[in-house]
Amino acid sequence: MKFPLIRTTLIALAGIAAAAAPALAEIELKAASALATNREQAQGFIRFFVGTLNQQGKGVLRFHFLGGPEVMPPSKQAQAVGRGALDVAMSPASYYAGNVPEANLVVVSERTPGELRKNGGFALLDAAHQKKLNAKLLAWGDSGGAFNTYLSQKPPMTADGGIDLKGFKLRSTATYRPLFNFLGGTSISMPSGDIYTGLQRGVIQGFGTPSSGLVALGVKGLAKYRIDPSFYRINNFVLMNVDRWKALPQGAKDLLERVAMSYEVESSKFYLAAAAVDEKEMKSAGMQVVTLKGEAAKKYLAAANNGMIERISKQAGAASVDALLAKMRK
Repeated sequence: MKFPLIRTTLIALAGIAAAAAPALAEIELKAASALATNREQAQGFIRFFVGTLNQQGKGVLRFHFLGGPEVMPPSKQAQAVGRGALDVAMSPASYYAGNVPEANLVVVSERTPGELRKNGGFALLDAAHQKKLNAKLLAWGDSGGAFNTYLSQKPPMTADGGIDLKGFKLRSTATYRPLFNFLGGTSISMPSGDIYTGLQRGVIQGFGTPSSGLVALGVKGLAKYRIDPSFYRINNFVLMNVDRWKALPQGAKDLLERVAMSYEVESSKFYLAAAAVDEKEMKSAGMQVVTLKGEAAKKYLAAANNGMIERISKQAGAASVDALLAKMRK
């Protein structure tokens, strides 16, 4: 019988064909950061998402990291992902809140990215991004970071243990305005890069900002008081063009998701370590902490959280916001 010979020949021919077939080319994704690359939040993305994927994805998938705001204005990067001009971008949700208002709701979340992945909250956010921006939500980075109010002058205290910022001019954005209005301050719009000059010249007496990057901002020695408790969570998202995502082979998708979940953990650790270094330097330059307690602290946090929720409800609709809050609250 010649069957064994035929079988052997077929196996040999299959081996020759496999060897002759070209290997699948490594897929390259164009990526950028809406935040300056020297900031710790961008560094976390570069190290723990871009770097990790490029190391683990050799031969399969890699990022071609283009840079930060010098590549494209920060407020346009998320929309560029939706159009396909960029494959991937790391951007604060506030930069594209006009497209996906719900994205900003994570600032009031009581749950971590991992918890939201498990309870369906992450899937709701992803669906909103895909529908309204044509962007796949890959990751929520730096979620352990928070915000604080910083002042150049000691704030007067109220009878109930709160602070009164009447007469204080505060550099603000829509993010901080509800809280600053509650405190009696006057909100002033200016680029974050002008905060140093504004404090130095007395144009402003305070500002709100995340708890890291203060030294780089140039406010060491000028921001003399920090108000505690911290409020909000940092809202940095990694987005990917939906069509580019759908075109990836399953193995590449699995790799991206594994790296995304690892990045969520590692970026938060990295951010908190950087914030601790900044805090030490700021205190060495004389910064004091004013800590609100009891009902005063509750009112302070409620002003920040409720103001944000109210604004997003008007933009995205109460039903969408309520569904997300049910996942975000413990």
